[in-house]
Amino acid sequence: MKFAVVDTETTGGKPGPDRLTEIGIVLLDDMQRVGEFQTLINPERPIPPFVQNLTGISNKMVAEAPVFADVAKQVRESLADRIFVAHNVAFDFGFVRKELEMCGYPFSAPRLCTVRLTRQAFPGYASYSLSKIATELGVSSWDHHRALGDASAAASLLQLSWDKIGEAGILAQTKGFAPPALLPQGWNSQRLAKIPALPGVLRILGSQGQLLYVTEANHLLEKTTELLSNPAKRGPLASIKKGVADLDYEVTGSLLLAKLLAFQEILQKKPTCNRQIRIPIDTGANLRDQVLVQPGRSVNERAALVVKHGRLLGYAWFDQDESLNQEELEDRLEPLDLAGNLAPLLKQLRAAR
Repeated sequence: MKFAVVDTETTGGKPGPDRLTEIGIVLLDDMQRVGEFQTLINPERPIPPFVQNLTGISNKMVAEAPVFADVAKQVRESLADRIFVAHNVAFDFGFVRKELEMCGYPFSAPRLCTVRLTRQAFPGYASYSLSKIATELGVSSWDHHRALGDASAAASLLQLSWDKIGEAGILAQTKGFAPPALLPQGWNSQRLAKIPALPGVLRILGSQGQLLYVTEANHLLEKTTELLSNPAKRGPLASIKKGVADLDYEVTGSLLLAKLLAFQEILQKKPTCNRQIRIPIDTGANLRDQVLVQPGRSVNERAALVVKHGRLLGYAWFDQDESLNQEELEDRLEPLDLAGNLAPLLKQLRAAR
C-alpha cells in the first residue's frame, strides 16, 4: 500500500480565499519511507500576524518562494495513486485539492485521518492533537507547525498504528478505500489498489464480457471501491452481484469528458444495470464553435473537445507543448456523436459547474 502523508500551513482556514504558505509530504510504501517533498509557497496575499506567530512563517520568508502553480505538477505527481494521510485530513485535503483545481488539476484520493486512526489504535488518551499524542507515543522531537516536520510526525503515527492494528485496521479507517465485499474473479485488494486515482470511466463486465454497468468517476479507485464495498439492496449492482466477472476502466483526465463518454456508452449499449436515458432536449442558442481544453490522462497531456456548427464532434488528445490548429485537431478526433448530438448535454454539464 502506498501513502502520502501531508501537512500544510496556510493563511487561514478557508480554501480559496486562504492559500497555502507551505506544504510537506512524506511518502511511504508499505510503511517504508521512500521520499519526501517540502517547499514554502508564496500565497500571493499577506499572512495575518496571528498566523505568522503560530507557524513562524513570515511574509518576508515567502516573498521569493514559488507560487503554487510552479509546484503543482510536482505535488500532483507526489500524491498520485496514494492514500492521502493527514492529522485532521479534511483541512489539508481541502486546501491541496483546491490549489490543484485552481491550476487545472482535478484531484481526489482515498483519505485517512491520523486523529481518528490514533483514537482507534490507542484509545484512552486525554488529547489527540498532533503534538500531544505524538509525544505520548514516543515520537521523537520535530519541527512543530512546519509542514515537513508535522508530516513526518503524522507518518510516525501511521506507522505505529499499522504495527498496532494492521492493514485491515488501517483500511477500515480509510475513507474511499473500504475493504471490498465483492471482488470479481482474478481481482484482489492489491490489484484493486492499482486502479488510478484519476477521473475516468468505470465499466462492470459480465461473464461473457458484456457491459453490465458503466459510470463516470472523478476518482476511479474511490468509485470502484465504493461500488464493490457497498453492493446495497438498491445499489446498481444489487441484482447481479454474482454475475460480476470483471472490471474495466478508462482514464480521461477530466470528469467532464468521463461524463460524456459514459453517457454515450449508455445510449449505445444500454447496459443491464444502468437506467435508461436519452439526450436532453436542446434549448436556447447553439453552442458557438469552440475548442474546449480539458486536463489529459497525464500531467503533460490535454484533451480538446471540439464544437462546430452546434454539434459536439468529439475529442482529441494532444501534448500540452504541441501547437495545433483546429483542422489538425479534427484529424485526431474520437467521435462523440454516434448516438446523436451531445452538445445539449455538454451545455447542461457546463452550466452545472
